[in-house]
Amino acid sequence: MDVINAVLFDWRGTLVVDWADEWWIEQALSGTNRTPGHGEIASLLDSLAAARAIPRVAAMLRDADVSADQHRSSNLAWFDAAGLDAGLATALYELDFDRRCHPFARDVAAVLGPLRERGVRTAVVSDIHFDLRPEFEAAGMVDLVDSFMLSFEHGVCKPNPAIFRIALDLLGSSPMRP
Repeated sequence: MDVINAVLFDWRGTLVVDWADEWWIEQALSGTNRTPGHGEIASLLDSLAAARAIPRVAAMLRDADVSADQHRSSNLAWFDAAGLDAGLATALYELDFDRRCHPFARDVAAVLGPLRERGVRTAVVSDIHFDLRPEFEAAGMVDLVDSFMLSFEHGVCKPNPAIFRIALDLLGSSPMRP
């Protein structure tokens, strides 16, 4: 019988709340002291979706998280292609660095704590452009995670299997085979 000795967790949408796209636009507009007009949020989302479908933009965004600089330039180019003005583009981009914009799910400590007690090693595996450790420190949970496999630190993004191999290596584990 195989014993699970390690678990990999994604960050956004698993350990922290993943807000709807509308929420991000509302927050960015609010951050620039703008009140959205009728249909403006839907229009901005449509523009962003259309711009993301442009092959050049899609290619830039595909591996944007391999470095902080590449993430910033790729996302700002996307926002520009969507027609966002510089103020709104910057406000939208900067939201991702505000830890209030990605609160932890209520059960994170209740999941990670018992895994730690059972000796199961854990890693956060994320396509991300900034260090998540301070987020965990601020929430008092950094000691519940054994390792962080952050794409910008290793230059590799999902779905590349290397990101998962690196995470398992950091934990001293290997994948289970069915």
